[in-house]
Amino acid sequence: MKRTLEVLSVAIFLAGVELATGGLSTTLDRFIEQFTLVFGEPPASGRGVAGLLLTFSGIALGSIALWAHRERRELTETTDCPRCGARTERIKRRKRHRILAALLGEGLTRRRCAECGWVGLTQKP
Repeated sequence: MKRTLEVLSVAIFLAGVELATGGLSTTLDRFIEQFTLVFGEPPASGRGVAGLLLTFSGIALGSIALWAHRERRELTETTDCPRCGARTERIKRRKRHRILAALLGEGLTRRRCAECGWVGLTQKP
């Protein structure tokens, strides 16, 4: 899942831009025609609203992907403190750390150094 979130966010963003600007593909135009025949005329601003929602959803997913990428760079691989080299102790993860572990698809632990006060995430061995 290393690049899935980034690709998904770009695809949703592009679909939203296409939908909001009215540059719809032929297949989607035919689907809307069939929908109109069955259910009646859709609201005039429905395309624009749906397009904006998709665009902002793509931007939100992209922001989450950037956050996860930034957090990944700060991970350490050992249980020793990166500042002073002392042994660290495991502490309870926060909700955002659990979300990050799910996004990255890796086991993460939160650790603290008793000597210098460093707190950070490490990958599970």
